[in-house]
Amino acid sequence: MLATNIPKFHEMNSLPILLDVRRFYNGSGIESTLTTNEAKYHSSCRIKFNNTKLKRAEQRYESTKSIKSEPCCSPKFIRRSIDHSDTKLKQDIVKCFLCDKEAPPSSLREAMTMKLNDRLKRCAETLQDKQLLAKLSTWDVIAQDLKYHPACLVALYNKERAVKKKTEEQAQIDTDAEKEAGDVALAELVNYVFETQRNSDGANTFRLADLSNMYEKRVQQ
Repeated sequence: MLATNIPKFHEMNSLPILLDVRRFYNGSGIESTLTTNEAKYHSSCRIKFNNTKLKRAEQRYESTKSIKSEPCCSPKFIRRSIDHSDTKLKQDIVKCFLCDKEAPPSSLREAMTMKLNDRLKRCAETLQDKQLLAKLSTWDVIAQDLKYHPACLVALYNKERAVKKKTEEQAQIDTDAEKEAGDVALAELVNYVFETQRNSDGANTFRLADLSNMYEKRVQQ
């Protein structure tokens, strides 16, 4: 991806970070240069050159090119200049993908790790949040260039934690109830054997399978 996208960003003079592109050429291409020199990079830097950001840069570049090609005194140029300004204003307002509310980019954080992507999926599955699951079902959060309010992410984590706690508490209640039912059933079974023996003139024989069935029935009552 880097070998393909870096030259394209450079051609449009839209490199997301300051780079001397000449250093990437050793005569056999960027990919060969990176491999030969065992190049390493931050994940956050690599994301800046992904296909989504390249596509946006190309759209901005084409928009700028078309505006510059208009005659300076043309009324159409004036109209398009205003439209371009409006578009830029709209680009300065983005949405938090968790609350779907618009906000300036400075107030949002960018989803930049697969760890966050995986955690969000677990939250959505725990909460059975169909809307969030739908957003995460197409591409990962990095590819979608998603942004979020830090407070919204914290709220999501807290909600997941509360649901998990409630589920664990209910599981403990069910376990305790099952244990209590088993204790009661066993006590009743022992009492049944004792009473049968006491009220009988001779010795009684109890089949283990019969006693087991009686126990299971009492537990399920």
